Amino acid sequence: MSRSLKFLSISHHQATTTERALFHLSEQEKIDLQEIIPIIFPDVIGLMLLSTCNRMEIYFESTIAHAENLIESLLKFKELNTGDFNKNIFQIGNDTEETLQHLLLVSSGLDSAIKGDFQIISQIKQAYKIAIKNNLQGRFLERAMQTTFRLGKRITNETAFRDGSLSTAYQSLKSIEAHFSKPQLPYKKLLIIGLGDIGKAVIEYLGKFPFQEVYVCNRTISKAEEIAKKHEFKVLPWEEVEKNNVAMFDAIITGVSERADLLHKPVSQPDSNPVWVDLAMPGNIASHLTEKNNQKIINLDHLKSEASKTAAERKKAISEVKKLIELEKGNFLDWFERYQLRHTGDACTI
Repeated sequence: MSRSLKFLSISHHQATTTERALFHLSEQEKIDLQEIIPIIFPDVIGLMLLSTCNRMEIYFESTIAHAENLIESLLKFKELNTGDFNKNIFQIGNDTEETLQHLLLVSSGLDSAIKGDFQIISQIKQAYKIAIKNNLQGRFLERAMQTTFRLGKRITNETAFRDGSLSTAYQSLKSIEAHFSKPQLPYKKLLIIGLGDIGKAVIEYLGKFPFQEVYVCNRTISKAEEIAKKHEFKVLPWEEVEKNNVAMFDAIITGVSERADLLHKPVSQPDSNPVWVDLAMPGNIASHLTEKNNQKIINLDHLKSEASKTAAERKKAISEVKKLIELEKGNFLDWFERYQLRHTGDACTI
């Protein structure tokens, strides 16, 4: 039996926001799974865990273990049973070519809820760094990641696919603009909660929107102060967010990891018309607030819907990206075939 690359995926294609939240992996859960899976399946020599707002995926290199086996272990790890969700939310692959195709589609941004979202490649890089740290890069996974990163550079340099205009961060700001109208933005107070990858991406696009008063908030105050100084923002202490003392803000964008229902109190002022955008998974804004009439709540699924309206703008670039994917996949498969021929005599060990 030969070794191959395999994967399992739960994404926005098959799973709702609620279902994806069931399988979202915290940083500690990623650490635990990286230790548990190779113990349960000793033939797994490559393992990468990817958990974002829109997907949870496991890529692995093994001889015996299949994606179906890892699903069973994942359910036990998350203490779930098949009655907790739609059983069709899993996408799986037990073939190297199929897995590589999926990885390249995901990393390119073609498979993203908002096509061309550049955040996914940095999230994959971070996931792979953890695999390397745990000596779980394998041989095929390592080569697949080299192919992935090379594809990313070619997409950036050879196409217009990643101009950023359809990224989740950009769409969050566009949704606020649509709520108030662009001429009103200079008079609105904006709060950005969480200064990880999501918060930083939002800040990158702020120059396109005429906000004059921007506050930032982060669990680590020094990080908030550093970013505020650099961009001439103001800082809101984390304790104020914990208390839900945010009624002074007209607009809030939040993307704090591992803080479900961080904002759970409705805005009490009857004459206020705030808009809150939730970019976190699990969501930072309690679901019951969506029923309140005096504040607008926008989540990831709403942004996906809005972004789909502008998908035609990237039609030409999408075809170019697909061609690059086929070229890079072909290069990998040529290497893979040569590798298998060289190691035919060692088939029992690989």
